Amino acid sequence: MASKHPKSLTRDEARRAIWLDFEGGINKLPSLAGVLVEGRYSATILNPDFGSLAKNRKLVQQTFENFVGDTLSAASQEERVIAAWSEHELNQMEGFDDRILKACYRNANKLVLNFFIKMMLFMTR
Repeated sequence: MASKHPKSLTRDEARRAIWLDFEGGINKLPSLAGVLVEGRYSATILNPDFGSLAKNRKLVQQTFENFVGDTLSAASQEERVIAAWSEHELNQMEGFDDRILKACYRNANKLVLNFFIKMMLFMTR
């Protein structure tokens, strides 16, 4: 898959990023979203089958579509990037994209990989 998003992440963007991690079954919409923003972690239940868990653990429950819309809106309004450790989150959110996602998404795994490759090249000189 060709890169669909910027390949850089500044220190300020990383500090202010909406760090996102989806959990769930293969070939299904995510059941849970873990979000870290400026040191504050929150979890959102996205699958209605886990409604009792959300209630018992006092977690927010939201449809996936509304979660994506809210996350993209926050990224746009607060001028934040959305960062994750793969393109899985990007691929899951694409169907609900309103043209914000491609501009603000960062695959941190690729960025870290590039950093380590440069470090290894530097160290072998």
